[in-house]
Formats: sequence, structure tokens, C-alpha cells
Amino acid sequence: MFGLYKAKGAADNLRLNAMSDGVFAIVMTLMVMDVKVPRVADGELLNALVESWSELATMLLSFVLLGIYWVGHNNIFQHVLKHDRAMLWLNILFLLVVALVPYGAGMLIHHSNTQLAHVIYAGVLAAGGVLLDIVWWHAARNRHLMCETVTSDLISAFHFRILTGPLLYVVAIAVSFISLPVTKILLGLAIIYYLIPTTQDLLHHRQLESGSAKPKDGK
Repeated sequence: MFGLYKAKGAADNLRLNAMSDGVFAIVMTLMVMDVKVPRVADGELLNALVESWSELATMLLSFVLLGIYWVGHNNIFQHVLKHDRAMLWLNILFLLVVALVPYGAGMLIHHSNTQLAHVIYAGVLAAGGVLLDIVWWHAARNRHLMCETVTSDLISAFHFRILTGPLLYVVAIAVSFISLPVTKILLGLAIIYYLIPTTQDLLHHRQLESGSAKPKDGK
């Protein structure tokens, strides 16, 4: 069932990463395809575009958020070189949330003035961040899955970096009961935070440069 394979049963991540990249590619493509071109007379096109700016902005921000999730997932699996059965299912749950991002974005697009739509959207994003951190936690707990050079500083830095987003999303959910404009600002701040390089990025690249790209058990 959900038992763990120890070092001898651990496998490389070729298929895991291929499936993850495929899900991200499909979801990000569907995100763009969901935006409809205004079907109006030529003279009314500008007004139609102005009216649909919030839809375009939500799509763009959601696309960037998916990109942020992909970067985080990619960074993790540059240090996690093997997987066990639990890792496979944790990754699948994370990809499920990734696939729900267009649904949350659609709720926000079509019900932009509804507090529940903001709660659903922020809730989906928070769940994605928490699940990604659980993936990292599981790998750090089972060190035979990781590159042998991964340090405790990098492990802690990744946890902090990953969980900052979900914290902002939870705060945004709480604030949505008071002010939707402030909620949108908080969602935007989460994006800005992940786009700005931090010391975690420096640690990450130092580890890649110094690492031998071998799992903890040397296999």
C-alpha cells in the first residue's frame, strides 16, 4: 500500500520528473487557452479589452505562479535523486493541486467580487506550497534519497522559502473577510517574493556546484 522502500528499493527520478514536467506543461497551456478572444465589432475591441483586463491579469499571475511552483519542484529534485513509494504519492498529490490552479483562477475571473472565490484560489495555492514542502520534508527525513552533499542549512532554507508562500496565502484568506483589495495585494506580494533572489538561491547553487550528484548511500 503506502509503505516505504528503503535504500535498496529506491529508484531514480527520471519518470517522476518526466510526468511532473508533463503535467505542468499541460496545465500551463490550458491556462492560456482558457482566455477567450473578445468577439466584438472592430470599433468595440479596445473597450472589450479594457473590460477583460482583470481576466488577463489573473491568467498572467496564475501562469507565473505555476512557473514558481515548477521552479521550486525543479530545485528540490536537483537535490533529491531517488524516490520511494511515499514520495511518488506525495508528488502525485502535489500535481493534483497544480492541476486545480486553473479552476481556482477561473473562480477568481468569473467571481472577482466574491470573497469565497478568493478563499478558494488562495486555498489551492496554499495547499500546493504545503504539499511541496512535505515532499522536501520526506526527502530530508529519508536522507538516502538525497544527494550526499545536502547540508542542514540548505534543508532549513528550502523549508523557509517554500512555506512563506502558504503563510501569505493563509493571511490573505483571513484578510478576505475584511478587504478583497488587500487580499489581492497579498497574493501579488507572494509572487514578488518568489521572483526576488534570496540567500536560499545562493545556497542552492553552491550545493549544485560542490555536490557530487550522488545519493546518500552512494548508489
